[in-house]
Amino acid sequence: MATSDDKKRALPKPLICVAIAIVVVITLTLLYRLCVPQTGSAPADPAYVEKLKSAKHFQSTFPAQKQTIDLAKRSNLRNAALNAIGIEPREVRGLATGDPLSVFAMLSHLGGFGEIIWVDQWTNFVVKLPPTSIPGQVVVPRRDAVRGALDAIEASGGCLVKAGPNRYLVAKVSDREKYEAAIRALDWLGKGRPPWDVENQTNKPNAATNRNLPVSPQTIQAPASAAAGR
Repeated sequence: MATSDDKKRALPKPLICVAIAIVVVITLTLLYRLCVPQTGSAPADPAYVEKLKSAKHFQSTFPAQKQTIDLAKRSNLRNAALNAIGIEPREVRGLATGDPLSVFAMLSHLGGFGEIIWVDQWTNFVVKLPPTSIPGQVVVPRRDAVRGALDAIEASGGCLVKAGPNRYLVAKVSDREKYEAAIRALDWLGKGRPPWDVENQTNKPNAATNRNLPVSPQTIQAPASAAAGR
């Protein structure tokens, strides 16, 4: 016969039923994920795969994040420290115009996003920047310039899609899933590489399709018009 102490230690039946139900739900969820293909693994649209193969691209040869040591050697420790935390002044006249090539170049050159690629024909973005620190020029802290570029892309219905190691695609939000499927089909997140990347590796003298202006110790301006593509 159960004692009063045993009855106190026994779990109420409703609590046991709830625990069993939770275990059943967790088990079924795990089985579903293992057995049912996920939406993210849907077959890629061949049209989007072909678009990616002929995408335009830009990659800075000397992005801001690599300039700290150079600034310390050529200028002073203060400029190097400002660069390290992303608040050094930058001349960004090209970015202020909203020209897509300049915006993408800024993301690569100042934002540290690596190679920027795009397929769609983008109209000029509306880039909002803080007041310039030098009258007659467009000089703002680097991270404000980068934030202005990202906000402008978002306001235009765009987004950045990871398209490989140190590579991002600027795409319309409505097309994001289709491009993600195409990127997986091309294995760009793994060992696959874009056609222009393969060509550059086999033709070293012409590997750098884009060049930046020389680095200045004080303010550095990415090209106002980035020569992209092959």
